[in-house]
Amino acid sequence: MAHWFHRNPFKATAPVTFDLRKYTSDGPSQKICSELRDARYAMLNAVTDPTLDVVVMESTVTNYLSLLQGMLVAVDETEGESKLRYAVKFKWTNSMLGNSVTEQQDSVYEQCCMLINIGLWYTKHAAAVAAKDDISIDEAKDVHKCLRKAAGVFQLVKEEKGKLLQSQEESGGDLDPRIIAAYMEQSVAEAQEVTIRRCQSFPLT
Repeated sequence: MAHWFHRNPFKATAPVTFDLRKYTSDGPSQKICSELRDARYAMLNAVTDPTLDVVVMESTVTNYLSLLQGMLVAVDETEGESKLRYAVKFKWTNSMLGNSVTEQQDSVYEQCCMLINIGLWYTKHAAAVAAKDDISIDEAKDVHKCLRKAAGVFQLVKEEKGKLLQSQEESGGDLDPRIIAAYMEQSVAEAQEVTIRRCQSFPLT
């Protein structure tokens, strides 16, 4: 089964300090900035390990993206755009454009890039499980579920989050709608292949 899955590399990124003293300097705010920095570091470490347990990975993802939400959405009653959305510059590579770096001073860009890496992680986790010599029916279900989740993440970026960006991604970059659509459709197709393989390999009950 392992040969079904693509092997595109993860997106690489530069460290981010989340130094927001220009905007706020009180103790609680600085504590959140420190938590953001640590949560981002933890997530970037986790995403490089495709064998990591899905529950552990998803907990790490939730921790960082929930903190990042404070830079996307205002915390007051208006629930509009956060004043911090454009406070930090983020630098990322693209999974199919080598080591060239793209940067945007926009927290939505950070969110989208992280989501792309999460989608890629699900495909790589599925590949790691599928590569086993003797895969159980529960493991086959795990592979299928991860591929469906990957497709859902790519769809979220393509149809919702990516449309919020002020600057358009370069052609062939990970946020190019055509690239995201290809990732999404490939994940769906691979999930369907897993379903067919399960039907061939396991007796119906």
